[in-house]
Amino acid sequence: MSAYRRFLFRCGLVVVPVVVVGALALLWSSHPSPLPIVSSNARFGVTLRCTFGTNHVHFYGGPLDGLLDPAITRLSRNPNPPNRLSFDTADPSTALWVRVTHPDYGNVAARSVVVATPTGPARYPIGDIPRFRALLRSPSTGAETTLERKTGIQQFNKRCVISGFSLPGSLETHRGSVLRIESTNGEEVVTFRIP
Repeated sequence: MSAYRRFLFRCGLVVVPVVVVGALALLWSSHPSPLPIVSSNARFGVTLRCTFGTNHVHFYGGPLDGLLDPAITRLSRNPNPPNRLSFDTADPSTALWVRVTHPDYGNVAARSVVVATPTGPARYPIGDIPRFRALLRSPSTGAETTLERKTGIQQFNKRCVISGFSLPGSLETHRGSVLRIESTNGEEVVTFRIP
């Protein structure tokens, strides 16, 4: 093999995986919301993912980590791998994973305190993460049901709060209903329609 062909082969070994990972990262990050947005508060960024079953897992890391997560989980045998939220339900249900972004959610100093530890200073959060309510309104009766918030986390570096809500049954059983995510003071963050 000539030196030129060896050079092209080596470049291909580097360029092809980078292009494949880049394309997969773009595909991973471009998932549209499974539910159409009826209205939203422009101050917040909102994304929604849904899972169905009894064992609900939401990966909230980066796109590359998401691609490698199944392999890492199997190899590490860690029952609580990082970058995941999960909860179980007794009966099949839909988990609504809502990510709300806002610039204030990245303000670490305002929501934490530095504490001296044996290994040096460490930053600990003060209070609880911002919470949201998920309200499901039936189109036929107008009755509102508050969905149970099962889990949540605040990511200071990504300026977001991720919450997992449990919706009994599948989305199809709630067809035509309206799902409203609001702050605890009643301010609308986003409203979705279940088609």
